[in-house]
Amino acid sequence: MRKNEPPLRLYVFVIFALMVLRSGSSSHASETDSFTDRCKPLEDTRIYLNGFVNSKLDEAVAQANRDARRRYLRTNYPFRARQSEDYCHSEDLYRHIRYLFARKFIGQMEAHINSLPQGMKRSVPLARSIYRDFPLIKSPTLVGTQNMGSLVRMGHCLIGADKFGHFFTEGWTGFNIAYRGRNPDIKASVEYGELTESLYYGVMTTGVYSHADLVANFNGMRFYNAITGENPDPLGSGNMPEAYVRCLDRQWKRIRDFDWLDYVDAAWDEAVNLNYFRDEDLLEKALKRMEETLKSQPDDCGCTASDPEKSTLETKYGHFSASLLNLSAPATLPEPLKPEQVIRKKLAHILSLIPHGNRPDSKPFD
Repeated sequence: MRKNEPPLRLYVFVIFALMVLRSGSSSHASETDSFTDRCKPLEDTRIYLNGFVNSKLDEAVAQANRDARRRYLRTNYPFRARQSEDYCHSEDLYRHIRYLFARKFIGQMEAHINSLPQGMKRSVPLARSIYRDFPLIKSPTLVGTQNMGSLVRMGHCLIGADKFGHFFTEGWTGFNIAYRGRNPDIKASVEYGELTESLYYGVMTTGVYSHADLVANFNGMRFYNAITGENPDPLGSGNMPEAYVRCLDRQWKRIRDFDWLDYVDAAWDEAVNLNYFRDEDLLEKALKRMEETLKSQPDDCGCTASDPEKSTLETKYGHFSASLLNLSAPATLPEPLKPEQVIRKKLAHILSLIPHGNRPDSKPFD
């Protein structure tokens, strides 16, 4: 043990505490395989999933407006309510959107995708996946549960169902860190994603650190920011995002459609935005199976990330690219992202920035 380094039992305690904190929350501690069977036909689900999200947004708007009417009757009747006090509370919207998309145990969008018929989604069992050789001790949740997530296609990209859970659930926490804390900090929002991947959503549970998960988290933060469009979009050169919902005539109204193309790109695809692995042993095991499966498929399976495409992604994500993207090759986990380092350097800082009452699953939904 290095001088002044906290004892291992402290790390174990912190990991256990985090697991308890996350228990009952939306679970993304599974993996998807975007390499095996990559070229097999799969229906593009973008239009269908756009409709699913828009219908839920309409439901959240209707519920938020009902809340406003009840509040008015309870606190203001027979006096005329002032719009700024009794109508169009953004917290009503956020609460109902979270309830409809990011409830406990598993995100509704992720569960919905996993329930789609074959042809709209594809599942690769662990026994045929690139992770089949992982030992239980290094990948306890993946090997212990045999839980491999489903994949859907959007455009030419294969997207894991868990990415949609990350988008709505971790995106919410990221939004709170980035815009609603005592010291709003977009960088700390990204660091929160790094923490989750280094600990309970990745390295400590599956042995895999997914950059595609981080991209989904980041875009989820952008989505929540665009609900009412009150803060600059971090990818918009300081421009305010076009809001999905506005307060018109003393009630919320959805004024534009949600489209996954505003958020999903090749960086969501783990065959393009490549993973880190816990150690050299897991990396070698995964690389061996990747090479085997790619040899059996045509050279061009779509979403292959040419140099111009890589440049486009790097330009899009700008200075966040260093954290969100790995477009070169699978690799072992860098030292700064190892669990012990993340706990020591980032945990206290990140938790201090999350607004009280908005820490991950700190209280049940209303």
